[in-house]
Amino acid sequence: METMRAYKFRIYPDTKRQKAIDDAISMFQRLYNKLLEKTIEVHKSNPNSKISQRTINQFLNEIIKEDKEYLQLYAHVRVDIRNRLLKTYRNFFMRCQQKKSGAKIKAGFPRFKSKDRFNSITHIENNGSFRIEKGRLRVPV
Repeated sequence: METMRAYKFRIYPDTKRQKAIDDAISMFQRLYNKLLEKTIEVHKSNPNSKISQRTINQFLNEIIKEDKEYLQLYAHVRVDIRNRLLKTYRNFFMRCQQKKSGAKIKAGFPRFKSKDRFNSITHIENNGSFRIEKGRLRVPV
């Protein structure tokens, strides 16, 4: 039987890197809110339509065409934004179904996120961008 261990480390970046991380998280939050805004418009125009991954991908491409600054975010980070929003809508529609079946729960439509609500960036997989150089961990932002 093989044993797997997990380690958790606290990283203390220098001020330059911390600013880059903060800027990336801020951009992450703005992109999420823009995607949410577009999906809300679609949902308001047709309340019975469900928001699919394809729809969100189309909106993501439109937003990137309008504002090239979002290309600074790694593709895996943009995929995570899409996945977070998709999960939010899936949970919303699931709660709506539960409410229709008689459960006493609040459906809670997806909300815009403030800077306080985003404090992490998720890299879905390690594609070789994480590395140790000269005894320091190099993390993409």
